[in-house]
Amino acid sequence: PVPLVLTAGTFEVPKSHLSMDVVDCIIDPLEPMNFSGTIGLHLICEPLLHKMFRDIVARFRGRLPNVFIRIETNGDALDKNPHRLFEYFEAGLNEIRINCYDSREQRDARNGKIIALQRKDPSIWYWNQWMRFPSGERNRWKVVSLRDFFEDDYSLRNWGGHVSMQRTEPISFPLPLSCARLFRRMHVIYLGQVLLCN
Repeated sequence: PVPLVLTAGTFEVPKSHLSMDVVDCIIDPLEPMNFSGTIGLHLICEPLLHKMFRDIVARFRGRLPNVFIRIETNGDALDKNPHRLFEYFEAGLNEIRINCYDSREQRDARNGKIIALQRKDPSIWYWNQWMRFPSGERNRWKVVSLRDFFEDDYSLRNWGGHVSMQRTEPISFPLPLSCARLFRRMHVIYLGQVLLCN
């Protein structure tokens, strides 16, 4: 199945959040086919800022029990209260990737907090400790991973050619490039609209 990613896109959008009505509109056609692919509640937005994030995860899990639900986050919302991870996993989240943008010290502090959480709940799988995913059904996983973005050789990704700092020639739209992403994953913005390529 093609993974489903909910995103704010790479364009200016009004300050709004994914509503439960839109969540239901996404789930409605997937439920009769017993969709068992991936639901990604991330990409160009910060999912943990949504006040109803836990409820959204629970809605997807309740109506689509076999999906794999994952997010990527900058982790800032978890730095002061990492125990919120327990709530997210209880709601049905399967994987959370925490991106570390600031420094090695930030990553090391987060690493210590995740190890402490894992001691309290051994069912949490810390990817960085094992460097592999757990066995078993993906819709039952509870995986946490850290990813470094503070190294010197990191550069911004430029999927759609929009990062002007990395381009010397002027950009004209539409870009004369193909986009293979829609064959690997479908992006649905917070309004419930499908974004084919960005």
